[in-house]
Amino acid sequence: VTLLPGDVQRRVDLLSSDFGFQGSAALGITINDPIGGVVDFTTRIYSSDGEPGSPTQGQGFPEQDVSKAVAFGMPQVFSNVYSNQRFRTNIGFVNIDPDFPVEIRLTFAEADTGEFLGSAELELDPDGFNQLDDILDLAGIDFDGEAFVIVTGLTEGGRVITYTSTIDEDSDDGSLGELI
Repeated sequence: VTLLPGDVQRRVDLLSSDFGFQGSAALGITINDPIGGVVDFTTRIYSSDGEPGSPTQGQGFPEQDVSKAVAFGMPQVFSNVYSNQRFRTNIGFVNIDPDFPVEIRLTFAEADTGEFLGSAELELDPDGFNQLDDILDLAGIDFDGEAFVIVTGLTEGGRVITYTSTIDEDSDDGSLGELI
């Protein structure tokens, strides 16, 4: 895709229309601009129950800054992690290294006291993407309050872009988590 100064382009269902892909994926965008121009991206993630004509739920998802990726020895902390009847928190990862797998550790703690709740480790393939739904439940943690998760890179030289999304079970509205 070529953009001239001031150009705006909009794609509907980019994965399907431009790549013939259906499902979940991460999209990496490389900008080749020798004069250092700025390109902004916005997106909205949608889901539905798969029935024709069914409503979709979506949330805005901003471009991710590679310089803020989880790196070896540089953990990130996300607050507002839930798993109860009202909310669930999902977490997603993108390994931005095209050549090497990356291992990460998730450490969960109670938000008010910092009490350790549990941990889990996973590996991402080169250029790999994974989203885990209801992360406290998947980690085997039975906890009905608010927690936080520390994401730590375990692979020297590896970098992983990480995000959380908390879903309201009543409305299916999502909100992106904030790094603290």
